[in-house]
Amino acid sequence: MPDQVKFNKLQGKRILIIGGSSGIGFAVAEASLEAGATVTISSSNPTRVDKAVSNLQSGYPSAKDRVTGHACNLGDEASLDSNIETLLEESTKAGKLDHIIYTAGDSLASM
Repeated sequence: MPDQVKFNKLQGKRILIIGGSSGIGFAVAEASLEAGATVTISSSNPTRVDKAVSNLQSGYPSAKDRVTGHACNLGDEASLDSNIETLLEESTKAGKLDHIIYTAGDSLASM
């Protein structure tokens, strides 16, 4: 079954979605892929990241090479800076980011 593509507003754009392994973040990842973006999802749980990447690649077979994931724990204040730095380094290996979307429920939102 072919992918459904309605709009290409994000064609060629690179997007990092923090909190992209489930819920609203996962839906944003799906919509971004449908709009032509390259998507990196992040979550604090490596298993959930791997499962979400697999689900996205299965759901959007032509976009397999446009989906990656990296675990990043934003709930640990002691290592927060280095965790974010590593996430950004990993997310920009293939090029600069055009958008960063934060949907995670980690404690960072209240810091």
